[in-house]
Amino acid sequence: MVRQGLLDRVKAKIADRIQRACAHLSPADFDALVTRMAHVEIKYSTRRTADLFEGASDADKELSQPDGRQPPGAKRRGR
Repeated sequence: MVRQGLLDRVKAKIADRIQRACAHLSPADFDALVTRMAHVEIKYSTRRTADLFEGASDADKELSQPDGRQPPGAKRRGR
């Protein structure tokens, strides 16, 4: 199950990006498309972005890296 706050943030970003290209869709169809795209983005996203992890604990952020490596540009702790 996806956290509602995370889903809402991802949906807002996607809707903002595709709104003009999908102007022909009804509001219900547009919302269904954006919701599906957001679920796919969250499920398959491997990149680390500040907006997706805003408010997440350090432990949650570390879990976001499937192989346990630090993401590019991340500062190592204890060094």
